[in-house]
Amino acid sequence: MKKHRTLLTLELLGYACAYVFVLFWGGEIFPEPTDLMSYLFLGLSSVTVLSSITLLIMWTRAMDSMRAVGITSVLLLLFYTNSTYTWPVNPHIALFFTLFLIYSSRGNVKVWLFSLFFTILLFAHLLGQTPPLTAVDTTTLAGFSLIFSLGSFLSSYFTLREQRIEHDITTKEEVLKSRKTLSDEAEELLQQQQSSSESETPEFDISKDENLKDLISKEMDYVVYFVERIFHPHSTIAFIHDGTNSENKKTLSIYSAKSKGMNIDSTCTIVEGEGIIGEVAKTKQPFISGNLTLYSKDIGYYKGNEAIQFLVAVPIISRTNRFLGVLAIDFREKSIFREHHKDAIHRFAKIAASLLTNIHLRKKEQENAARFHLFYETSRSISSTNNNIEILKHVLRAIKKTGPIFRTAAVAYFPESNTCQIIAVDCGNREIIKGFSFPASNSIIASTLTKNAIEYVSDYLEIREATPVYAKGEMLNKQIRSILAIPFKNTGTNYKLAVIAESTEKGIFNERAYRDNINILVKNGSTAYEKAILYQQMQLQATTDGLTGLVNHRTFQEHLHEHILRSHRYERKLSLLLMDIDHFKDFNDTYGHQIGDLVLKTISKCLKKSVRSSDLVARYGGEEFVVILPETNIPNAEKMAERIRVNIEKQRISVEEKQLSVTVSIGAATLDEHASSQSKLIEAADAAMYHSKRNGRNQVTVFEDGMEPQS
Repeated sequence: MKKHRTLLTLELLGYACAYVFVLFWGGEIFPEPTDLMSYLFLGLSSVTVLSSITLLIMWTRAMDSMRAVGITSVLLLLFYTNSTYTWPVNPHIALFFTLFLIYSSRGNVKVWLFSLFFTILLFAHLLGQTPPLTAVDTTTLAGFSLIFSLGSFLSSYFTLREQRIEHDITTKEEVLKSRKTLSDEAEELLQQQQSSSESETPEFDISKDENLKDLISKEMDYVVYFVERIFHPHSTIAFIHDGTNSENKKTLSIYSAKSKGMNIDSTCTIVEGEGIIGEVAKTKQPFISGNLTLYSKDIGYYKGNEAIQFLVAVPIISRTNRFLGVLAIDFREKSIFREHHKDAIHRFAKIAASLLTNIHLRKKEQENAARFHLFYETSRSISSTNNNIEILKHVLRAIKKTGPIFRTAAVAYFPESNTCQIIAVDCGNREIIKGFSFPASNSIIASTLTKNAIEYVSDYLEIREATPVYAKGEMLNKQIRSILAIPFKNTGTNYKLAVIAESTEKGIFNERAYRDNINILVKNGSTAYEKAILYQQMQLQATTDGLTGLVNHRTFQEHLHEHILRSHRYERKLSLLLMDIDHFKDFNDTYGHQIGDLVLKTISKCLKKSVRSSDLVARYGGEEFVVILPETNIPNAEKMAERIRVNIEKQRISVEEKQLSVTVSIGAATLDEHASSQSKLIEAADAAMYHSKRNGRNQVTVFEDGMEPQS
């Protein structure tokens, strides 16, 4: 562009000097021109011709046929000074060269015919003369040359200006391509991912995201800069649709503006349908007017009167016809806004739409990446444990990470008693605590559990007085606005489960995509919870006795092994009690196996109540039971055995209106003092037990040397 300007300047300078020289010479101002003046005229004229030819070759546009006429004029001037300065210029060569230049710049037929017609008239007038010219003829020649040459220069100037505009726009588009704008396929994929709740919230929900606001402002600054540089308006403003008002109308805010004045209201909010900009937002149609006095609607973005005469406002619309904002430029003068200028501003609106869509896609990609990472981490956490309570804790923590959630809790519903109980909670305060039970009636969580359906509340303040979250009389945070409750699909138990999330922000759960994200976490947690329960049930079946619920023989052997290792490592005492129900076979034969099973269950319950929490009770086999007593020496083991014997003897069993009782014979042995290994310890306790049975039953015997187990 700088090269073009230089050539234009040289061309204009050459025209001016050549005309002045010829007029002065033809008018006998310089009756005796010197050789210096001759060479000066030749040099300036040559510069004019060369710069004109160069520009013509570089552009070859239809309007440059005027330049061809201007060049011809200068060549003819050179020819008709030949009589005095003997310059070898042939007029036929000048004519041929002129026609060639006119042909090379063809394109606009009217301009081409106009230029050719006046060129022929010029030649017809001048070829009939005999040099040197008179002053009148020279003046006429100079006049023709001046008209066509000035036309050539003006045509070149406006052509340069138009090319500069197109060059800037093309450069901008190339820059945008290098910034990886959104493709059609990517935007279609984004559109497919949108849920049916799009009508509830704007496509660009940026009103509360300051980082996203800053990013959009920077991109719009880029667009506004180029628009202002090309069109030189009074103000250039980019309005972005960033929310809706209480009437569900779109609202627009200024995200970038550049003005020659100081009255732009950068904090203004444009509402759909209000003012000229609001009307563009409503109709999605451009607005162009050179006389704003004809419109009753206000511009809406100035604090004072800026005397704006001309306004252009075009909607920023994505490729999927989604309204994103408005790009506006205004002028204080009544500007002539040409068609190619309209195309240019529309192209900038498309550029802005691509930038905004690209920002939204990057935002969605970041959200998707964060969501998938959260899903992955949660899935890994819940799959690494078979503890159902730990699984609930992982799910509650994950839900809190999805957004501004104040509290999450897991609530169980027991249909038999029609009560609910909080079994896990994730919150810093103690408004709701684990283990809290309440009736399952007239509350949000109770409704979710009984109906087995997802429920959410947009603004809890509206129903707070009538409907509690958990139970009547609860003392919850008064700032709670949004609530979401999602039931577990299955639990593998006789109770139901639901997860509830509370937020202090209004309407946070309105977006279906957000609810779906939380629901995915709950579904994964539900599956993991059910598997954990099933695993625990299988583990219970494998490690416990089905009739009594006590640890079975295999599990007893494993625990005893671990206790012996720990006892040796820390040099701690370990004792073992082995007992057998006296005359159980006769009791079983007399009253039947059902009563026998009842006896086993009764003794099992009595044993559990009699021992410490650190002790382990197991069914050794048949009517035999065993108790592991860690941190217990011989005297204390004997005391524990006696307490068990007395408690069992006092126990009464109701059979056919009879009160029956049973007794047990107990043997006690201590590690290291009576035995050095696991098998020897069991043999010692077994020998002591049979010593009790042989000596009258219903007694406790501590192992002594010489005692032998029953063969």
